[in-house]
Amino acid sequence: MAKNKEQTTDKLTERQRQFLDIFINSALGNVSAAAKAAGIRRETFYLWMKNPAFKELAAEARERRKDFIESALDKKIKEGDTSAIIFAAKTICKDRGYIERSELMSDNNIHAEVQTLEGLPKETILKIASLIEPY
Repeated sequence: MAKNKEQTTDKLTERQRQFLDIFINSALGNVSAAAKAAGIRRETFYLWMKNPAFKELAAEARERRKDFIESALDKKIKEGDTSAIIFAAKTICKDRGYIERSELMSDNNIHAEVQTLEGLPKETILKIASLIEPY
């Protein structure tokens, strides 16, 4: 983040500042909603992202959106919402075994997903086992 937010916003046009105000405060980091409200095209947003000052403030808006989502999730968890609790367990508590699949990443940007057999029909598991058995 910039040391002086005023200096950062000084490097923006009035239209960019207007967009960011909507993006941060009303649209909560949603590009489409903010673009529509500000009367610009989505493509304009992506052109503006080449401006380091604009990009920095847009990133801040996205972080605020994540904070908002986490707060809403926390509220639902505190209310005892089962779906919210399960979702949080599967995303936050992966290291404790609350997973349905694992994701592997390499330094070469090779992405792979490993699906667990849990929850699959017995016939599917037997079919997979028959394919693996010869090896």
